[in-house]
Amino acid sequence: MTERPSAALPRARAVRLDRVVEALPAGFGTMRTEALAEGYRFLERLTADWESGALRFTRRGEVLLAAYSDGVLAGIGGITVDPAIPEALRMRRFYIRERFRRQGVGQQLALALLAQAVGRDGPVTVNAAAGARRFGRRWASSETRAPDTPICFPELAGLVAGGICTAAGRKQG
Repeated sequence: MTERPSAALPRARAVRLDRVVEALPAGFGTMRTEALAEGYRFLERLTADWESGALRFTRRGEVLLAAYSDGVLAGIGGITVDPAIPEALRMRRFYIRERFRRQGVGQQLALALLAQAVGRDGPVTVNAAAGARRFGRRWASSETRAPDTPICFPELAGLVAGGICTAAGRKQG
């Protein structure tokens, strides 16, 4: 019998995570341009919200993290109080540059963000773009779902009291 290679985890890169506090990180402009070229506009929104002061990730449980690999900005992601579900946190503005995908950078960043929810009552919500399905499927409860069905992460429910679901805040059966 031949062994199939495991697709469970990508090869892990060394990643440094820095909390973003004063200014968006060096290299963010280049990453923002790359995201826009792929059709992702949420880094535009992050820039506008950051510059206006509307969103600075400063409330209890909130954080914006920059991920670096080999000293290069590889991605960014944040977690905030969910505006629609006050008892929940929402993972948002999550982007990994194309050349760093499938190398464990996104997983390490996501786990660091989810650690902010440990000890809180309430779910973590995610409003994932269609391009994030492969990343989401790695932890999601089902690989076969209708496009608008919530993505839930029961494997991580031990970390977060309310579980981890899409922005709708619903959990699957």
